[in-house]
Amino acid sequence: MRNKTKILFLLSLLLIVFSCNDPWQNHLDEYNMNQASSNLLGIIQDTPDLSQFYQLIKDAGLEDKIASSQTTTIWAPSNSALSNLNIDFSNQPDKLVEFVENQMARGMYPADPEQTPLRLKMMNGKRVMVDMANKMIDGKDITGDFNHVGTNGIVHIVDQAIDLKPNIWEYLEKDADQNMSEVSYLNSLTGTKFIDSLATQIGFDPVTSKPIYDTLSGTVWYNKFVNEHTDLRNEDSLFTFLLLDNSVFQQQFDRFRPYYKLSDNDPRDPDEFTKYQVCLDLVASGKWTPEELGGVITSVDGIQLPFSRSAIEQTIEVSNGVIYKLSTCDLSLENKFPPIIIEGEDTTKVVFTGDGYTGYTRNKPLAHGGYDFVLDNHKASPGRIVYHAGMVAATKYNFYWQAVDDFGGSYYGAAPDSLIRQKLEKVIYLPKQPLETRFPVHRTISDSLLYVVDQSYQTAELRYAGSFTFSSYDDLWLQLVGSGNNTTLTLDYLKIVPVFE
Repeated sequence: MRNKTKILFLLSLLLIVFSCNDPWQNHLDEYNMNQASSNLLGIIQDTPDLSQFYQLIKDAGLEDKIASSQTTTIWAPSNSALSNLNIDFSNQPDKLVEFVENQMARGMYPADPEQTPLRLKMMNGKRVMVDMANKMIDGKDITGDFNHVGTNGIVHIVDQAIDLKPNIWEYLEKDADQNMSEVSYLNSLTGTKFIDSLATQIGFDPVTSKPIYDTLSGTVWYNKFVNEHTDLRNEDSLFTFLLLDNSVFQQQFDRFRPYYKLSDNDPRDPDEFTKYQVCLDLVASGKWTPEELGGVITSVDGIQLPFSRSAIEQTIEVSNGVIYKLSTCDLSLENKFPPIIIEGEDTTKVVFTGDGYTGYTRNKPLAHGGYDFVLDNHKASPGRIVYHAGMVAATKYNFYWQAVDDFGGSYYGAAPDSLIRQKLEKVIYLPKQPLETRFPVHRTISDSLLYVVDQSYQTAELRYAGSFTFSSYDDLWLQLVGSGNNTTLTLDYLKIVPVFE
C-alpha cells in the first residue's frame, strides 16, 4: 500500500512538472501558428506593400528557406522603405543574400510589451539589438503593421530595413581608407597558414613515417592580429576600436619604438613589432560611449589609454561594436609599461629544494594579496624560487620587495642563519634543459645578500632590492636565492618599476 501511494505521488509530481510550461512560451501561444493559413513566404507574397521585398527574396534564392518549418521572425521592409535603400545588388549576389537574411531571425519575436530586448543573431550571422516591446531595432524607432502570424513564424511590415553593417574587420579590410597607416599595417598581416588538422592526409613519408598532407586543403586565411590577439570578425562579441590619424599613429610609433628594441638574435623586424604593439592598445572589450568611458579606455590587454571626446573625428557604427576615429592619442610611457607585481605565493613559481619541505603559502590578511610564501628546512644549498615576470621594456627597472620575517628566521626547523638574507638574480629560461639546469644565472640584481628586516606586517615596508637596465625587450625570469645551505627564504611580493629618463 505504501509503495502504491509513493508511485501515485511521483506520478502526480511528474504531471505537475510537465504541465508547468515557461510563462513566456504560454504567452507566445496567443500568437497561435496552428491557426494560421499561410506560411511566411505566402504572407509576404500576398502583401502588395511587400512586393519589392518578395522580389529580393526570389533574386536571393531564399524562398525555400523562408517557407521551411523552422520558426522565424521577419522584419519585412515595405516598398517605400526599400525605395530609400541606397544599395545596388545587381553585381553582388552574396551581398543580396546577406541583406535579406539580415531582416530575419530564428525564433518568435512579436511586437509585445512583455518581449525582452535582445541582441538577436540574424540569419546571416550578424547581431542586431531588437526591442519589440518598444518597437525599436538597432537603436531606431520603427513603425509598421506588426504581428502577422504564419504557420512557421511571424512577419512585421516595417518602415525601414535593418541596416547591413560591416563588423570591425570587414570595415578595416574593405571600407576604411587603405592609406591610413594603422589600416594598411593591420591588413598587411593577412596571409595564409597551413593547419594540418584541417588538411586531408594523402600518405606517409617513407623515411620519417610522418603523415603527408594535401597542403591546399589545409591552407586557410590567417591574420596575425585577428587570429592571435582579438578576433575583430566575431559577431557574438562587442568591441570598441580606435582608428588613429596617420600623424597620431606615427607619434605613437616614435614614442614607443626605443622601448621595443629587439635582441641581436631576434629575427623579427623591430619597426613592424612596434607597430603591432601600438595596435594592441587600440581595441577594448565592449561597446562604449564617450560618456561611459569617463576619460579613459582600457584595452583588451588591460592598458589604460586616456580618451577625450573632443578627439573623436568620426564615429562608425559596426555590427560588433563601434569605431572611433581619433585626432589625438596620449598614451604615456607609464601607462604603456606599468609596474609589474609578482606575488610570493604565485602558483606558477618553480621551487628548488634538496630533500626537505617545498615551502608554505601562508594566509596573512595584511600581506599584499592576503598571502605570502616561506621556503624553509628545504635542505638545498641554497634554496631557490624562480618567478616569471613577463615581458619588460628596453629600459632601466628598479626592483622592490616586501618580505616579513615574523617567525624568527626559521619557520619549520632549524636554519644556519638566525636572520634571513636573500637576493634577486636575473636568470635565463632554457625550457629544453633538465629542471636543475633550466634556469642558469644571467646577472645579479641585488648587489649582495640583503637582510629581511621587517618582522611584522603592521610595520612592513616595500624595500629596494636592486636595479637592472635591459638593453632589449626581454622576457624576464627572476630568482630569489638564499644565503647558504638550508637557509630560509620568504616573500610577500615583488614590484618591478620601469624608469623613464
